Parts: sequence; C-alpha cells; structure tokens
Amino acid sequence: MNIESELYDLEKSKGSVESSKAASSHGKKPKWRAHNQKPKDVFGQSPRDDIAAIPIRRADEATEEVPEDEYHTEELESLKGSEDEEEESKPPEFNEASTFGNVNLELYMLFPNLNVFKEAVRNYTIAQGRPIEFPKNDKVRCRVKCCGEECDWEILCSWAEAYGCYQVKYFNLNHKCSRKLILPQADRQWVAKKLVDILRLTPKMTAADAYAHMAGTYHIQVAEIKLYRALHIAKEFIEGSEKDQYTKLWDYCEELRRNNPGSTLQLGVERPDLSFPARFDKLYICFDATKRRAMRGYKPLIGLDGCFLKGYYGGQLLAAVTQDANHAFYVIAYAIVGQETKETWTFFLTRLFEDIGHPSVHGWEFISDMQKGLKGALHELCPKANHRFCVKHLEAIIWKHWPNTDLRSKVWDCAKSKIMADFERNFAQVKELNVAAWNYLSNLPITSWTRAAFPTESKNQSLLNNMCEQFNGSIVKFRGKPILTMLEDIRTYLMTKINESRNQVAKYQGPITPAAQTKLE
Repeated sequence: MNIESELYDLEKSKGSVESSKAASSHGKKPKWRAHNQKPKDVFGQSPRDDIAAIPIRRADEATEEVPEDEYHTEELESLKGSEDEEEESKPPEFNEASTFGNVNLELYMLFPNLNVFKEAVRNYTIAQGRPIEFPKNDKVRCRVKCCGEECDWEILCSWAEAYGCYQVKYFNLNHKCSRKLILPQADRQWVAKKLVDILRLTPKMTAADAYAHMAGTYHIQVAEIKLYRALHIAKEFIEGSEKDQYTKLWDYCEELRRNNPGSTLQLGVERPDLSFPARFDKLYICFDATKRRAMRGYKPLIGLDGCFLKGYYGGQLLAAVTQDANHAFYVIAYAIVGQETKETWTFFLTRLFEDIGHPSVHGWEFISDMQKGLKGALHELCPKANHRFCVKHLEAIIWKHWPNTDLRSKVWDCAKSKIMADFERNFAQVKELNVAAWNYLSNLPITSWTRAAFPTESKNQSLLNNMCEQFNGSIVKFRGKPILTMLEDIRTYLMTKINESRNQVAKYQGPITPAAQTKLE
C-alpha cells in the first residue's frame, strides 16, 4: 500500500509540474478546461474498463485560445419544429397572377377551384399549341387529354380532402404530337379576354386587326366569325350592355337636368297597357348653353340631317346644326328615334321650335338633304320658312338619272349665280342639254337651290349642308356604341368643341372674326 501511495503522489506532482509549464509558456488558459475532461487513474485510463478510452485534447495541442474573461460554448442548431415540416411537405400552390406563357403546372399542385384549373390548363396548352379535350368534367374532378393522335399528355385534378382544395393527382407531360395553329380551347370568351386591354387602347380595332394581334401575340389562328363575336363581347365588357343601358335612360336624363339647369330632355316610350313594360321610343336633348347661344350669336340658318346608328338595336340620330360668325358649327339639339319619318321629324322640330322660337318670329331658314318626311314636316309646322336643298345631293340625283358632265357643270353654274340674269341664262342652257332634267329642276322652288333667289335675312350663301356632314363625320366613332355611352361621348365632344372655339376667338384681337378677316385678306 505504501509503494502504491508513493507512486500515486509522484505521478500527481509530475502532472502538476507539466501543467504549470504549459500555462507559463502560453500565458493564457487553454481552451479545454480541466473540469470538462474525464477523470483518469494513475495510468491514464478510464476508471471503467468496459468503456473505450476517449481521446482528450491536451492543452499543448490546442490551436485556439480563449481569454480569461470568456468561456467556450459549442454552437447548437435549433431543431426544426412541426410547422416547418408541414410547410416543406405541403405541395405547391398555383399562382393565379401568372401571365400567358408563364403558366406552370406540376404534379400535386393545389388549385382553389376547378375553374382556376381549367383556365390554367387552357392558357398552358394554348401557349404550347396543343389542342385538348375534357373527357371527364364535373363538380369534383376534371380530366384533360391532348387531342393529338396517340398522344399521352393527360392531367387529372380532383378534390383533396387533406388540403381542403383541388389537387393535381395525375400528370403525364409527354407530348407525341406537333404544334397546331387552330385550337378548339381558344373560344370566343377566351379571345375576348385577350382583346380587352388592346381594345381599350385602339377602340377602332377591326376583325383584321384582331386577327393579326392574336396571330402575332398568341401564335394562333382564329376564325373570322369568332373574332367578330369576341370583339362584340369585349366591347360590351368595356362599354356596358346595350340592353341594360336603356333601363338607365330615366336616371341619365334626371342627372343632366340636375347638372344643366334650363336644358330640355324628353324621353318617349311605348306602352300599350300598364301590364306591359315600357319600351324606348325616342329621346330629345337640347342643352341650355347651345339654346342661349343660338338665340344670341348664331346665323339664322339651321342645317337638319339624320344618320344611322350602328349599334345592335339601330335607330336614327336627328340633329339641328348651325354656324357662328367664325363659321364654326354648333349643335343646337339632337334626338334618337327609331326611323326617319314625317312623324319623327315633326316630334323633333316641334321640340326645337319650343326651345329656340318659331321661324315666323326669328326668321330661321333651313338647309337639308332630300330627307324622308322632313319636307312634309317643315311645310306643316312652318309653311312660310325658306327651305334650301343641299346642291351636292341635288347634283347626285341629276347624275343618277341623266349622267352628263356638261349638265352637271351647268347645274352648279345655276346654283352659284348671284343675280337672276345669270341664273336665267345658265338655266336656259340646262334646258338645251336635257329637257327632262330642266323639268325636274323647274318643279323645285327657285329659293331652295340658287343664290340669286336666297332671302337676305340669313346673310348666309351656303349651298351645301357641310355643317351637318361635319358633325356626322365627327361622331361616326360613337355611333356604334351603346346608347348611354354614345350620348355621353357626344356630350363630351360638343362641350370640348365649344370650349376650344371660345378660347381660339378669345386670343384673337380685331374688329371682325378671324374667318372674315381671312376672306378679306
């Protein structure tokens, strides 16, 4: 026992001397502390023989040192929780914001409903140029296959109870067919959606423009009839339903009366019995601003004309247009009617005379084409008012029945004659060229088509109804729209034109108007 005690003390003292030398040589404490080491016996082995010896890093082997006021700790990574495991294990969800050409489909992908899935498959297959069919399509599942011969492409989406939504259960993305240009899944509804944005920028887009857009952007060919129907759907989405807008005409008229006091708006409907719903018949509009300007500053010559509406329900737009001292045209009133007849012209002229006064009092003169029913309505309402005919249309009638270049020139010479002697000489030459044409012109009042016989009250020598033609040409882009959209576009156009003309005259300084000054110069 004494020998073993002495050996133990000798080994202990030897270890303490070595430790002190190592500490003095480095000047700092070693990284691995003594309390972190396993206890050893005198022979350097673990007290338990059944446990393998653990290698211990000694102080003289350490390469990293720790200051005395710090201590070493091992970096521990946090364990992943159950939420992280669920996020990693959850299948991908379809991104509904994906644009055309960027749609991605994967196996086990989740969809909120089958409509989103069908639209995604539609965009995906059209971008690839592959025709598809739906052999199974109900409320709980949808199976889509490629129409190509012996093509294996197929996808199945059905309800997934575990995720509470629809999931792709089967997806074979191998195609054995070639790309096609005509695809049945590109129906008119899908084409209309793709045309909405471009139609907002180019309202005058035609079917040919739409065909070129679909071929250049989506690389498909669309039938002409499908393009026409798709354009109609897209326009209805942008401008509203034509049928629904007729039901809002009462509200539109009330809103115009509230914002334009003094304006005249009269809406007529057909209703044989109270058991029948009211049906639109006609609408008359005359704004207070144009009414007052017509009474004060316009020339007493009013152009009357009608034009076709190009919408689904058709109709006619009747307008009364006049000129100011600067030869700028202004619309006094306009109306929407079903057809151009004596009854509709009587309705329009009666409301017009109530707003601007009767021709017998204010000396109004009228100029028009050979409008249906207009001549009879004017003769009935104001028989003494002078009614001019547009010589351009009179020339067209002469040319239609008696095509002769010399005859046509002489008709214009007669119309431009400023004194009766010149008119009688030119009119005699018309008789020499064609007696039938001379008889036709002789039946017309001389005050209706030659300057030599025009009354002097209007102080306007116009032979053409250009002011109405200019107005009809300006609104041609509006005449195919639904009724409320068309009326609002016309109102905005007239308001803008009046303001522009007013600003132009306000900048001019002179005793007479710019148009008169230009003629004098």
